[in-house]
Amino acid sequence: MIQQKYHTVLITTLLFSLLFSCISSEGEDTFAYFGGHITNPKEDIIVFLKDGETIDTIQLDAKNSFLRKFKNLEEGLYTFKHGIEYQYVYLEPTDSVLVHLNTWDFDENLVFSGRGSEKNEYLINSLLDIERKEKIVEKYYPLNELIFLSKLDSLHLLKVATLSQFKTSVENISPGFMHLAEASTNYPFLRRKEAYTYFYKNAHKLKEFPKVGTHFYDYRATVDLNDTNLISFYPYTNYVTNYIYNAGYTKIATNKECQVLATNMLEVISENINEGDFKNKMLKNVLIRDFLKGNSTCSFSEANLKLFYNHCTNEDFKKEIRTLAKESKLIKNNSPLRSFNLIDKKDTTIAIETIIKNNSTVLYFWSTEFMSPEYLAKRLRYFKQKYPSVLFVGVQTNADFKTTSALKNVDLGLQFKIPTGGIAHSYFSSNFPRSIIINKKGLVTNGFAYFNSKFFAPQMSALIK
Repeated sequence: MIQQKYHTVLITTLLFSLLFSCISSEGEDTFAYFGGHITNPKEDIIVFLKDGETIDTIQLDAKNSFLRKFKNLEEGLYTFKHGIEYQYVYLEPTDSVLVHLNTWDFDENLVFSGRGSEKNEYLINSLLDIERKEKIVEKYYPLNELIFLSKLDSLHLLKVATLSQFKTSVENISPGFMHLAEASTNYPFLRRKEAYTYFYKNAHKLKEFPKVGTHFYDYRATVDLNDTNLISFYPYTNYVTNYIYNAGYTKIATNKECQVLATNMLEVISENINEGDFKNKMLKNVLIRDFLKGNSTCSFSEANLKLFYNHCTNEDFKKEIRTLAKESKLIKNNSPLRSFNLIDKKDTTIAIETIIKNNSTVLYFWSTEFMSPEYLAKRLRYFKQKYPSVLFVGVQTNADFKTTSALKNVDLGLQFKIPTGGIAHSYFSSNFPRSIIINKKGLVTNGFAYFNSKFFAPQMSALIK
């Protein structure tokens, strides 16, 4: 398999190298090129993004290859997306980077070549190393503070040595990429320090968080919580998120007036994050997470809504939250479900009560914006095995389920869409994943449930009694 993979990469690289040599001979060195080849493609496009915003959609050719030329490209971290998978690529204005990937193992089978490939090979290997180290570090959290720090520092030194070797072996590394490489080296370990007291407490089943040494968090003095060059880089954003959680828990432990974690986190964000877009996204993420997982029936705290509206400057985010808040109140618990129509795979209109037929039912609305078909299929297989007497009815809102190949493992007979102008649109206009739990009597037991909430399993157990 390895020989086959690199043989394919070699052929692809030779073909594109010929193209690049012709381009260079024309004196067009102010252009950057991004291209490559995909084995086992999931779709026929590559989406190219910067800071979450789509820059270009690149079509695959008949041989599943692609190439795009960018004039005066800004140096920095970009993202390319194929199917549901995302990956980083760092580009400079005169780079000519090729990527070869096999979708059967996206990250592990990702190979870069061409001008600018060395830094991208380093970056992907650094990120993969973070994932591999995670299982090792999980075993360290129950250890006492000094031993934990000693073991963590040993792993960090290995990472620093790898970065030093990269610096000496690759010429002309830009300051921008070096900043990113250092972030991938340092922030994963700082994040683990932020998480230490939480996981130590859980491992030892303590009621309170453990005390740590006065110098444990000294590294925070060197951390910039508003680094605009890193706000799209997950090792950095994961650190900031863990810092916010830890600061929120610290308020609970030290102030009897601050006992609501989500409220504390919103306050920490408003006090410490100044970069506008980053701050708005963090505020929204905390509010949505609390909405989905904070209560048995998803709902917003009025105090948290007020904090969000006072500190968020993104009007689209505010509108989105207002819509979700309105949606969450449309269906009342312990009331009959209002009749509405859906459309099945044969384009036949059918009433929801005909579909349910007095069965205990979970009616779940979903979109590919928030839930991949692969993940949905995995969850449904688990639920159907655990709750065989429950009917799971899916309503997909932003794609045609009949042409979504990833849904081949889902029972399409119980997948529906909403008719144009149908009243069910009002239940799902925000596109956030929503489930409605209905008992055999046709009464709603939960008007807004969430698959991944800790409350979901107990509610299902009550449903089948």
